[in-house]
Amino acid sequence: MSEYIHKSHNVSVLLYHLVFP
Repeated sequence: MSEYIHKSHNVSVLLYHLVFP
């Protein structure tokens, strides 16, 4: 479960930096 949360967090951070570079 923690691995899933870690991966989804990484995706969220990547999307955040795509929107706010």
